[in-house]
Amino acid sequence: MTPGKNFLLLGAAALAALMLGQALLRSPEQVIRRKIDRLMLTVSLKSDDGNLTKAAKINRFGDFFTHDVKVNLGDIRWTSSVFNSRAELRDAFKNTVMRLKFADVQASDITIEVAKNSLSARVQLLVEAAIDIEERPLRWNLQLNYEKTEEGWRIRRVRRESVFRQQI
Repeated sequence: MTPGKNFLLLGAAALAALMLGQALLRSPEQVIRRKIDRLMLTVSLKSDDGNLTKAAKINRFGDFFTHDVKVNLGDIRWTSSVFNSRAELRDAFKNTVMRLKFADVQASDITIEVAKNSLSARVQLLVEAAIDIEERPLRWNLQLNYEKTEEGWRIRRVRRESVFRQQI
């Protein structure tokens, strides 16, 4: 091997080791916060999102939850609000996404408490959603229970704590 190839090989190995080290050093809070950001991007829709984009979002959506996820969103007039599996939740998301033209979903006021054994976490957050089938934005306080699985951090339980309608 030439010295240039050796240098490139050594540089690539060092970069790979650095990236692996960073991934291993991320705290559970950082990983969960990043997953929440990705979930908000997945459930948000732009008005020009086509069926392929919607299908990709539907496929990604299930990856955020355990197979036996329990969800209770309280009273929602345009969809079911209680789900007992990832398949049920994904089907409801699919039906909703196909009806929507626009959804801007944001999370804020995020509080994450990781269990001492680092295998579970409780997250409280405010979710605000502007969607085309509602006159005013929705504001939901949610509690998410995360579990560390073989697949990584997944949401095991979702419970809505209260509902507010933002005055416009």
